[in-house]
Amino acid sequence: MGKKEDTKNIAMLFADGVKEQHPGDLPIIQQQNGKDCFILEIPPKDSDLFKQNFLLDDDETILLARDTSTWNKRKEGLVITDRRIVYIPGKRDPHGRRYVIDFGSFIQVTYDAQRLLFWSSEDNFFAIPSVFFFKARLKSYDADRAIHMLSKMLTKIAKLNGGVIQNP
Repeated sequence: MGKKEDTKNIAMLFADGVKEQHPGDLPIIQQQNGKDCFILEIPPKDSDLFKQNFLLDDDETILLARDTSTWNKRKEGLVITDRRIVYIPGKRDPHGRRYVIDFGSFIQVTYDAQRLLFWSSEDNFFAIPSVFFFKARLKSYDADRAIHMLSKMLTKIAKLNGGVIQNP
C-alpha cells in the first residue's frame, strides 16, 4: 500500500470509529465542543494554527485537535492526523518538548483511568494524560468510555500500519 492510500485508510477508519455508537455509550464525536476540542471538522483558521504550531505538513489531515493552551492559542495540546499523533504538554513539561508518535511506532494502546498508554513493546510505553484527548464536559462515565473506545481505535490504526517497533 502506498503512503497516500495508508493515510486515506487511517482517515476513514478514524471517521467511522468516532461516529460508531455502542449500546449505552455516546459516540466519540460527541466529545467535541467547537472551542478547544475538535473532531473531524476543524475550522480552516484553527486548522492552520494547529498545523503551524504543531509543525504539521500542509498535506496532513487533522482528525482530532485538543487545545490545552491558555486563551485557545492552539500552541499546546494534542493533534491526531492521518499520519501521526503530536503532543505538546506545554506548562506540564518544563523543557517545552514536542512529542511525535508515528502510527507505525506502537503496537497497542491501552487506557488506565487517567492516561492512554502507547506500547512499543511488552514492557515499554509512552503515556499521555487523557485530558489531552478530550475536555471532560460530559459526565465522567461517557468521557471514560470515549477514551477506552479511542484506545481500541488507535490500536486498529497501529495494526493497519504494521505496528512495528521503531527506535526513537
